[in-house]
Amino acid sequence: MQANFLVDLRRFLRWSFITNFTIFLLILAGGIVRITGSGMGCPDWPKCFGQWIPPTQASQIPSNYKDIYAQMRFKKNERLANLSQKMGLEGFAFKLRNDKTLYVEQDFNATKTWIEYLNRLLGALTGVFIVLTTFFAFKIRTHKPKVFWLTVSSLVAVLVQGFLGSIVVNTNLLPFIVTVHLLLALVVVGLVVKARVEALDQKIDLNLPFKLKKWHLLAGLALVLAQVIVGSQVREQIDAVANNLNYNQRETWTSQLGGLFHSHKNMALVLSLFAGLVFWFTKSQANPLKIYGQMVLGLTFLQFVSGVAMDRLAMNRFAQCVHIFIATLLVMAIYTLWLHVNKIKENKQ
Repeated sequence: MQANFLVDLRRFLRWSFITNFTIFLLILAGGIVRITGSGMGCPDWPKCFGQWIPPTQASQIPSNYKDIYAQMRFKKNERLANLSQKMGLEGFAFKLRNDKTLYVEQDFNATKTWIEYLNRLLGALTGVFIVLTTFFAFKIRTHKPKVFWLTVSSLVAVLVQGFLGSIVVNTNLLPFIVTVHLLLALVVVGLVVKARVEALDQKIDLNLPFKLKKWHLLAGLALVLAQVIVGSQVREQIDAVANNLNYNQRETWTSQLGGLFHSHKNMALVLSLFAGLVFWFTKSQANPLKIYGQMVLGLTFLQFVSGVAMDRLAMNRFAQCVHIFIATLLVMAIYTLWLHVNKIKENKQ
């Protein structure tokens, strides 16, 4: 019985790692979709132009496809507006019914269509992996009930994420929906990471008295999440500026941004100080505290460099993608360190 449990535990740990890896790849793919403007490459969901295998040329879709998909989106958004109204979200319901920009269809572009489609395929693969992870969590539920319920929660969150993905398409990439979509992806990763920490149940021996408190890490985590949200809003401002200025004038875009952009830069300095303190308090400790302390500092440095690169290289698209991807890694590094510090506190009690 014990041998079977250990085998299933190893399988759970393997598949949970693969799941988290694919989710991070999915976040990276989402960044690529964003910087290439491919978010509406498929105007419907879950199919793409009504097909499971997307078209490669305009002759494969109806000539009036813009009217077809605009009408389909309107009908879906009317149902969503009715639901939103029942939930008391009057403002969102009004926008769904009256914002004409939600029904502006893009010209067909095979490259953008396939970028978005491959992003969806990766999302489907992630769903398969989370189901497998849940299956092996079920097999160890007797010994690790908390691991099982955390994994089930992550599976539910993935299903919600899929539903939210359809709303992202139906609302024509409505900014705050896109931001919620990203944050929910982080929730899924967080649940799987916590399940892994619970499954490992690692005992950590402190080399020195540990001065880093749980609330310090929670404050840092809140700061990074705020940076992600504010950064997303800054990106929306940049898109608005880009639509009003010539594409060749990219170097002037940041000068058109408001106080939110400068707040984002100032918060980055505070985050750098926080990362330095985390590194200082963990550098003499045993692993994994030391490893995650190094990761927090290293990722913060890379995040700062990519942010400067965006500013100095006229919002270079590659730098934008790297910037958001590193931010998600940094969130998980701080969160995982917080989980291990919690374990230390629990073991002492």
